[in-house]
Amino acid sequence: MSKYIDFEAAFQALNDMLALHHLSLHIICCGGYLLQRMGFRGTIDVDAFYKSNEEIDLLIRRVGALLDINTGRTIWLNNAVSAMSDWPDSQYCEKLHGLSNLTVDRVTIEYLLGMKLSSTRPIDKEDAGHIIKAKGLDNPIGLYCLLASMSFRLSMVSVLEAFAFAYGDEWRAAYWKEHSKEILDLLNSEW
Repeated sequence: MSKYIDFEAAFQALNDMLALHHLSLHIICCGGYLLQRMGFRGTIDVDAFYKSNEEIDLLIRRVGALLDINTGRTIWLNNAVSAMSDWPDSQYCEKLHGLSNLTVDRVTIEYLLGMKLSSTRPIDKEDAGHIIKAKGLDNPIGLYCLLASMSFRLSMVSVLEAFAFAYGDEWRAAYWKEHSKEILDLLNSEW
């Protein structure tokens, strides 16, 4: 488990640096930082959507150095997710912090689940399972349809894996038995 970094202090320090340089920045957080806020696991960085430039990147690095939260080649705030995923529509974002020069939004839990379930990394399926259990979700088909309506390309198999992580293989087997026709129809529609 990663250590818990006080990213709220980092956001405040970044806001102060931005103000000093008469700049502003809007970021949309996703990934491990949101899981850390939910108490699941720590993370070493904040994945976020934002418009990067040389000046902004330099200020982000300075804040990380000042607070000693850059680790090796990993900068505490990065927008690598912007190259891997589409920017979330504003309807899937919620405000976290509105500072004078820094606006910090987050993706909704549903959008975060879509990102996690679209990934091929095993840790993302586990993360999705933690969210599913914490939120008391109990309808894999409903979740699949909701995420598909949000334009996520995912597999019903991934959704079922996350629910199995949340509630166990027996729960998944019982759900499969009760909903096998609907699940098979969804699986067939994916191909």
